[in-house]
Formats: sequence, C-alpha cells, structure tokens
Amino acid sequence: MAKKHSFGPEIIDGHIEENMLTAKVKLAAIQEPVSLMIDPETVSTEPDDFAPLVEEAKKLVAYLDSGKYQEIVDAVAKEINESAYGQQDVPPSSDELTALINDLTLAGIEVFPEGFMLNFISEKIFPGSEIKVQLEEDFSIDDVSIYD
Repeated sequence: MAKKHSFGPEIIDGHIEENMLTAKVKLAAIQEPVSLMIDPETVSTEPDDFAPLVEEAKKLVAYLDSGKYQEIVDAVAKEINESAYGQQDVPPSSDELTALINDLTLAGIEVFPEGFMLNFISEKIFPGSEIKVQLEEDFSIDDVSIYD
C-alpha cells in the first residue's frame, strides 16, 4: 500500500508508487479535481526526490489558474480544427470550433523533467479518443496529438 504524502493545498491525495507520484490537483478553472502524475524518470520512492517536479506542477497550476487555461483550450481546439480541415477546401465553421472548445475536458496532467502533458477528452466530437497536449517548460504548446 502506497503511503499518502502532503504536497500543499493544490495537490491532494498524493502517493508514490512504482517510481511515480500520483495525486489529484485542484484548478480554479475546473470544478472537479484532475488527476496528476509526476514522473521523475528515475527510480525513486522518497518525497524529496519529487520536490522539484512538484514545484513545477504548482507553477503550472498557478499558470492555468491565471486565466491561461481557457487560452490553451481555445488554441488546442483551433489547432485540431485547422489540422482536420487542412486537407479540404472548406474551412471549419466557427460553430464547429465553439463545439470543440465546449467539448474539451481536462482529464489529467503529467509532469516530467522535460515539460508537461495535458490529457483531454472530447466525449461528443472524439469519443473514445485521448487528446494529448505537450507543453514546454514555459507552458507554450509544443504538440497536439489525438490517440484512439
């Protein structure tokens, strides 16, 4: 059984198991806590070994809570729509973009030494798929991928 650890008010129910810290994180922009996984990419079971990445996770939470969460959701939806319609002669409608923005739900956050991954789901538009958004250390979007 993994022992629970306290990592501050933003990160709740944290425990370390199999070299990973898993927890829930509270974001002001989202009603329900979101799953958080911190992977130091080393063999570790000590809370102190996770401290630098926990601090990075807290910075990401502060960044997302500063109004940037909606900006990221909008940018992700725009990138997906442009990519989906990039091969066609008809541009996406603003209604389609709005529908995707409203359908994107943050399901989880991953933190690792080289950056961050935001894992979204889109139950109506991309049912059964996972939308992974890789962020750089400065929180800029590096890549958006959809996995079935």
